[in-house]
Amino acid sequence: IGGNIKYVKTYFFFTIDLEFITPLIIIIISSIISAVQLMRRTGQSNRYKNESATMTILILALVYIILNIPYCTIYLLESIEIWSDRRVILLDRDMSPQLRKFIYSFILTHTMALNSMINPLVYFCRLPQLRNFVLKK
Repeated sequence: IGGNIKYVKTYFFFTIDLEFITPLIIIIISSIISAVQLMRRTGQSNRYKNESATMTILILALVYIILNIPYCTIYLLESIEIWSDRRVILLDRDMSPQLRKFIYSFILTHTMALNSMINPLVYFCRLPQLRNFVLKK
């Protein structure tokens, strides 16, 4: 069983890297590049559009980061438990294991889905053309 633990530890390390850290780095870098490129354009006629697009990009990146922090925290704590062979409890120790498991499951399944659900709302709020199209009678 000792050999299998090594593979499990490696799996958890690469999974957290692939599922959270890599997309996070890509989103941060692409958001910064997009924001800088949009702000460099100096034409006064497009200034409002560029500032609006930059703000939308930053809001989407912030939503992604905020909604993925709970998932990453739980996954990181699970990885620490596996690597250190110590029990790490994020929630109250007196809480029933079933309730703790329910909360963990809820966070792991719903925070990632919330990101996908909130993105169209951000676009709806930020893009007047989309709002006008949807609200058009």
